[in-house]
Amino acid sequence: MQNASSTTKLLYLPLAACSGNWRNSIFIQCQSEKGDPGYLLAAGRDGQPVILAV
Repeated sequence: MQNASSTTKLLYLPLAACSGNWRNSIFIQCQSEKGDPGYLLAAGRDGQPVILAV
């Protein structure tokens, strides 16, 4: 189990990339048979993709 500090650090980059609103990102649905929900994709300040598993 992660502590609050490491969880906050994990969420900071994707939230900063989408200006604090997940609706400014693109949802990518998984096509696997495992039932994985998917990912949120946003562009960082330098244009590099930032991906967060949801």
